[in-house]
Amino acid sequence: MSEFYDCIEEVELIDPPLFGGSFTWRRGENHTTASRIDRIMYSVQWEELFTLIRQSTLPKLVSDHNPVLLTCGDMNFKKSYFKFENWWMVVEGIKEKEWSKNNRSNWKQQKEVILDKLSKWEILQE
Repeated sequence: MSEFYDCIEEVELIDPPLFGGSFTWRRGENHTTASRIDRIMYSVQWEELFTLIRQSTLPKLVSDHNPVLLTCGDMNFKKSYFKFENWWMVVEGIKEKEWSKNNRSNWKQQKEVILDKLSKWEILQE
């Protein structure tokens, strides 16, 4: 068992909390023996793709095991989007077709400088 847990640690699998009960298996008339032997694990990379990941037990129908349901919510797309910056309108050459491609790193640096100045003003204001 310790080797199994070492493997889980090594490959950095995530075992989310179980909703709906603490155990997935029970035996005996009064459920005197119970354990959580059924579980779902996933990688950090998989967790980055989905939001609201949750595993929960379902009612057991014919087995002594509760089925485990994994719900994932929405996919978390990290696709970039176009964002228009108002200050671009005062930049020389903005109407040229290739302006954005040629000045991408330049305007990112300018934005960082402006945000840094704003941050310093906020600190002074506080």
